[in-house]
Amino acid sequence: EPFEPFEPFEPFEPFEPFEPFEPFEPFEPIRDQHEYYNSCTARPHNFLRTSGHSFMTTHIAHQPRDIAHCVSAYLQAGDIDGITSMFHPDCQIFFPPDQPPSIGIAGARAAFEGFLDLRPEIRSEVFSEVIIGDIALLRANWSVVAPDGSILAEGQSTEVAKRLDNGGWGYLIDCPYGPPNLG
Repeated sequence: EPFEPFEPFEPFEPFEPFEPFEPFEPFEPIRDQHEYYNSCTARPHNFLRTSGHSFMTTHIAHQPRDIAHCVSAYLQAGDIDGITSMFHPDCQIFFPPDQPPSIGIAGARAAFEGFLDLRPEIRSEVFSEVIIGDIALLRANWSVVAPDGSILAEGQSTEVAKRLDNGGWGYLIDCPYGPPNLG
């Protein structure tokens, strides 16, 4: 039989999620000398969880100042794996400030697991950001707000962020109440 070429492909249709997907709503713009806007973006992807198939969202902090917004989005979704994805594998979290730091992804998981049932919002206003290559120093005023609007915690943080393998930024050193005191 003579060779017959394949029929041309039909154009690929965009993936339609099985569950409704609400895109991440950007926070109010942070205005400074550069008229900078929050760039924590949401990207849908399929993800197999132990509870079965679900439609998950990946948040990427395109600037160091966006990390807290991404953590907040994951926290409100109750996604502990998403929260820990916003931390560098070698991270140290100094919370509570009078205790030894929580270390690594397991430490980040332990630091946030107690908040998952509440699903609060983290509001962060970065007032200082210094970026040198793949490292950044941040200072921010923050609060953790319960769904009923009550303030659960607030403070002024100092953080060191580092670029992650996915191209976004994550916390390397997180000091929610500022750096710990010597001695």
